Amino acid sequence: MLWIILLALSATVDSWAVGMAYKAQKIKIPLPAKGMISLVSGMTALIAVLFGRLLSEILPIAAIQASGGTLLAVMGVKALWQIKKEEEKTNYDLDLSQKIETWEAVWMGTVLSVDSFLVGIGLVQYGNQAYVFPALVTIFTAAFLVLAQQIRYWRIFDYISAVFLTLAGVFQLFTILQ
Repeated sequence: MLWIILLALSATVDSWAVGMAYKAQKIKIPLPAKGMISLVSGMTALIAVLFGRLLSEILPIAAIQASGGTLLAVMGVKALWQIKKEEEKTNYDLDLSQKIETWEAVWMGTVLSVDSFLVGIGLVQYGNQAYVFPALVTIFTAAFLVLAQQIRYWRIFDYISAVFLTLAGVFQLFTILQ
Protein backbone atom coordinates (compact mmCIF):
# COMPACT_ATOMS: atom_id res chain seq x y z
CA MET A 1 0.00 0.00 0.00
CA LEU A 2 2.90 2.36 0.74
CA TRP A 3 4.09 1.84 -2.83
CA ILE A 4 0.69 2.97 -4.18
CA ILE A 5 0.78 6.07 -1.95
CA LEU A 6 4.28 6.97 -3.15
CA LEU A 7 3.30 6.46 -6.79
CA ALA A 8 0.21 8.65 -6.32
CA LEU A 9 2.31 11.38 -4.72
CA SER A 10 4.89 11.21 -7.48
CA ALA A 11 2.28 11.22 -10.26
CA THR A 12 0.44 14.27 -8.87
CA VAL A 13 3.18 16.57 -7.55
CA ASP A 14 3.21 18.40 -10.88
CA SER A 15 -0.17 19.89 -9.95
CA TRP A 16 1.64 21.76 -7.16
CA ALA A 17 4.19 23.12 -9.64
CA VAL A 18 1.43 24.19 -12.04
CA GLY A 19 -0.50 25.79 -9.19
CA MET A 20 2.61 27.74 -8.16
CA ALA A 21 3.28 28.84 -11.74
CA TYR A 22 -0.27 30.14 -12.02
CA LYS A 23 0.01 31.90 -8.68
CA ALA A 24 3.18 33.63 -9.90
CA GLN A 25 1.37 34.71 -13.08
CA LYS A 26 -1.58 35.93 -10.98
CA ILE A 27 -3.94 33.47 -12.67
CA LYS A 28 -6.58 32.30 -10.23
CA ILE A 29 -7.72 28.70 -9.94
CA PRO A 30 -11.07 28.94 -8.12
CA LEU A 31 -12.24 26.12 -5.87
CA PRO A 32 -14.72 24.68 -8.44
CA ALA A 33 -11.90 24.53 -11.02
CA LYS A 34 -9.59 22.84 -8.50
CA GLY A 35 -12.35 20.34 -7.80
CA MET A 36 -12.83 19.67 -11.51
CA ILE A 37 -9.09 19.21 -12.07
CA SER A 38 -8.98 16.76 -9.15
CA LEU A 39 -12.04 14.84 -10.33
CA VAL A 40 -10.76 14.56 -13.91
CA SER A 41 -7.39 13.36 -12.60
CA GLY A 42 -9.03 10.79 -10.33
CA MET A 43 -11.39 9.56 -13.04
CA THR A 44 -8.50 9.23 -15.47
CA ALA A 45 -6.59 7.18 -12.90
CA LEU A 46 -9.67 4.98 -12.35
CA ILE A 47 -10.03 4.43 -16.10
CA ALA A 48 -6.34 3.46 -16.18
CA VAL A 49 -6.78 0.90 -13.39
CA LEU A 50 -9.84 -0.54 -15.14
CA PHE A 51 -7.94 -0.60 -18.44
CA GLY A 52 -5.09 -2.42 -16.73
CA ARG A 53 -7.59 -4.99 -15.41
CA LEU A 54 -9.03 -5.41 -18.90
CA LEU A 55 -5.57 -5.87 -20.35
CA SER A 56 -4.85 -8.53 -17.72
CA GLU A 57 -7.70 -10.58 -19.22
CA ILE A 58 -5.95 -10.52 -22.60
CA LEU A 59 -2.24 -10.31 -21.78
CA PRO A 60 -0.12 -11.94 -19.11
CA ILE A 61 0.28 -9.74 -16.02
CA ALA A 62 4.07 -9.89 -16.48
CA ALA A 63 3.69 -8.23 -19.92
CA ILE A 64 1.54 -5.46 -18.45
CA GLN A 65 4.02 -4.99 -15.61
CA ALA A 66 6.92 -4.86 -18.07
CA SER A 67 5.11 -2.29 -20.20
CA GLY A 68 4.11 -0.29 -17.14
CA GLY A 69 7.62 -0.42 -15.71
CA THR A 70 9.13 0.67 -18.99
CA LEU A 71 6.65 3.55 -19.32
CA LEU A 72 7.31 4.67 -15.73
CA ALA A 73 11.06 4.65 -16.28
CA VAL A 74 10.69 6.54 -19.57
CA MET A 75 8.35 9.07 -17.92
CA GLY A 76 10.83 9.64 -15.13
CA VAL A 77 13.74 10.15 -17.52
CA LYS A 78 11.57 12.45 -19.68
CA ALA A 79 10.62 14.47 -16.59
CA LEU A 80 14.29 14.83 -15.66
CA TRP A 81 15.06 15.97 -19.19
CA GLN A 82 12.23 18.53 -19.11
CA ILE A 83 13.47 19.91 -15.79
CA LYS A 84 16.93 20.26 -17.28
CA LYS A 85 15.54 22.00 -20.38
CA GLU A 86 13.39 24.32 -18.21
CA GLU A 87 10.40 23.82 -20.50
CA GLU A 88 7.62 26.36 -20.18
CA LYS A 89 4.37 25.19 -18.67
CA THR A 90 1.36 25.18 -20.95
CA ASN A 91 -1.12 27.97 -20.31
CA TYR A 92 -4.58 26.52 -19.72
CA ASP A 93 -6.16 29.97 -19.35
CA LEU A 94 -7.46 29.74 -22.90
CA ASP A 95 -9.74 32.79 -22.69
CA LEU A 96 -6.95 34.87 -21.06
CA SER A 97 -9.28 35.89 -18.24
CA GLN A 98 -6.57 35.45 -15.55
CA LYS A 99 -8.85 32.78 -14.07
CA ILE A 100 -9.14 29.07 -14.84
CA GLU A 101 -12.78 28.43 -15.69
CA THR A 102 -14.38 25.05 -15.04
CA TRP A 103 -14.28 24.14 -18.75
CA GLU A 104 -10.57 24.99 -18.86
CA ALA A 105 -10.05 22.90 -15.74
CA VAL A 106 -11.29 19.80 -17.59
CA TRP A 107 -8.50 20.17 -20.14
CA MET A 108 -5.97 21.03 -17.43
CA GLY A 109 -6.98 17.97 -15.39
CA THR A 110 -6.72 15.73 -18.44
CA VAL A 111 -3.20 16.88 -19.24
CA LEU A 112 -2.06 16.73 -15.60
CA SER A 113 -3.36 13.17 -15.28
CA VAL A 114 -1.20 11.60 -18.00
CA ASP A 115 1.32 10.42 -15.38
CA SER A 116 -1.49 8.95 -13.28
CA PHE A 117 -2.89 7.12 -16.29
CA LEU A 118 0.40 5.44 -17.07
CA VAL A 119 0.96 4.50 -13.43
CA GLY A 120 -2.62 3.23 -13.05
CA ILE A 121 -2.30 0.72 -15.89
CA GLY A 122 0.73 -0.88 -14.26
CA LEU A 123 -0.98 -1.42 -10.89
CA VAL A 124 -2.79 -4.58 -12.03
CA GLN A 125 -0.62 -6.79 -9.82
CA TYR A 126 -1.97 -5.07 -6.68
CA GLY A 127 -5.46 -6.45 -7.17
CA ASN A 128 -8.21 -4.51 -5.42
CA GLN A 129 -5.66 -2.28 -3.65
CA ALA A 130 -5.11 -0.62 -7.04
CA TYR A 131 -8.51 1.06 -6.63
CA VAL A 132 -7.06 3.15 -3.82
CA PHE A 133 -4.80 4.84 -6.39
CA PRO A 134 -7.56 6.89 -8.13
CA ALA A 135 -8.86 8.10 -4.78
CA LEU A 136 -5.35 9.15 -3.74
CA VAL A 137 -4.79 10.89 -7.09
CA THR A 138 -7.98 12.89 -6.55
CA ILE A 139 -7.03 13.83 -2.98
CA PHE A 140 -3.37 14.61 -3.70
CA THR A 141 -4.17 16.69 -6.79
CA ALA A 142 -6.64 18.78 -4.77
CA ALA A 143 -4.21 19.08 -1.87
CA PHE A 144 -1.33 20.14 -4.11
CA LEU A 145 -3.47 22.75 -5.88
CA VAL A 146 -4.52 24.17 -2.50
CA LEU A 147 -0.96 24.00 -1.13
CA ALA A 148 0.26 25.91 -4.17
CA GLN A 149 -1.60 28.92 -2.82
CA GLN A 150 -0.15 28.54 0.68
CA ILE A 151 3.29 26.97 0.67
CA ARG A 152 6.30 27.70 -1.49
CA TYR A 153 7.15 24.99 -4.01
CA TRP A 154 10.75 23.84 -4.16
CA ARG A 155 12.19 22.72 -7.48
CA ILE A 156 13.73 19.71 -5.73
CA PHE A 157 10.25 18.13 -5.72
CA ASP A 158 10.39 17.93 -9.53
CA TYR A 159 13.66 16.02 -9.31
CA ILE A 160 12.44 13.74 -6.53
CA SER A 161 9.26 12.93 -8.46
CA ALA A 162 11.13 12.23 -11.71
CA VAL A 163 13.76 10.08 -10.00
CA PHE A 164 11.08 8.17 -8.09
CA LEU A 165 9.10 7.44 -11.27
CA THR A 166 12.27 6.21 -12.96
CA LEU A 167 13.21 4.01 -10.00
CA ALA A 168 9.64 2.71 -9.69
CA GLY A 169 9.74 1.63 -13.34
CA VAL A 170 13.13 -0.03 -12.97
CA PHE A 171 12.01 -1.75 -9.75
CA GLN A 172 8.87 -3.02 -11.47
CA LEU A 173 10.97 -4.43 -14.31
CA PHE A 174 13.34 -6.17 -11.88
CA THR A 175 10.47 -7.75 -9.93
CA ILE A 176 9.26 -9.37 -13.14
CA LEU A 177 12.65 -10.95 -13.73
CA GLN A 178 12.66 -12.67 -10.33
